[in-house]
Amino acid sequence: MDEKCAQLWTKVSTALKPQVSADTFKRWFSAVKLTSANAEAITLLVPNNIYQFWIESNHMVALQAAITSAVGGPRAVRFVTGAETSGDASAMVTPAPEKAEMPV
Repeated sequence: MDEKCAQLWTKVSTALKPQVSADTFKRWFSAVKLTSANAEAITLLVPNNIYQFWIESNHMVALQAAITSAVGGPRAVRFVTGAETSGDASAMVTPAPEKAEMPV
């Protein structure tokens, strides 16, 4: 995440925290990263599809309000999961080691 995105996510987070409980923020938003933003949309990296589903289902109104407050107008919100980002080391799947053959 570049510095500009990090600063913007800090602004969004600051606007979001008063709208959700501390537990909700810690549980659902502390692992979120803002990866890109333009005049139309903001893209958020979430650990997995469960985060995306839960945020969309339960906290989208608060998130949209926080984004509007932080950037001065509404933006579409796009989600990507760790599995969708090819360059993120934490998202890479490590194959299981092959079984060693036992001597007979």
